[in-house]
Amino acid sequence: MNYTNSIAQVIDLLDQLDADLADDGVLNGHHNATSYEISGAFWFQGWNEQYDEEGGYTAAQLKAEYQDNLIDLIHSIRGADTRIPDDLKFIVGESADQDVTLNAARVGAVKALNTEIPNSAAYFGTTELKDVDYGNNEDGVPFSSGWGSHYHARAESYLEIGWKAYSALNTL
Repeated sequence: MNYTNSIAQVIDLLDQLDADLADDGVLNGHHNATSYEISGAFWFQGWNEQYDEEGGYTAAQLKAEYQDNLIDLIHSIRGADTRIPDDLKFIVGESADQDVTLNAARVGAVKALNTEIPNSAAYFGTTELKDVDYGNNEDGVPFSSGWGSHYHARAESYLEIGWKAYSALNTL
């Protein structure tokens, strides 16, 4: 369902952009650009990739199939609409709380995608962001308290993830 909704939103956006271009040749809400280009996508998923409570798959099954499933997902996104390039670049990041099997599957998927279409995918890791100490809040409670390893819900971590994704894109 999430995939279907996400693709529908992208296609709706492309339809809106095309309609905006059709009326006067410029994208009025986008600095009067005269065209647009879909140049890349970012895949960054979390811990829940290894769970499927409704589908009946075990964590071991999901981990074993993750690389192939990620490749299939990227092929599906690339083929979802004629306005999406067949060689759409993908940046694949790890979630710092993932295990080595899922991280290896991401790296393997990127290698396979680059074998199919050279320089079409890049990977970056976030392990060094796990368990960063951001100090305490005004009540003396550590910012990391209660947030597990999900980057402690800190803007600093997500900004760093953005920079890492940008750097990965520049390798393509």
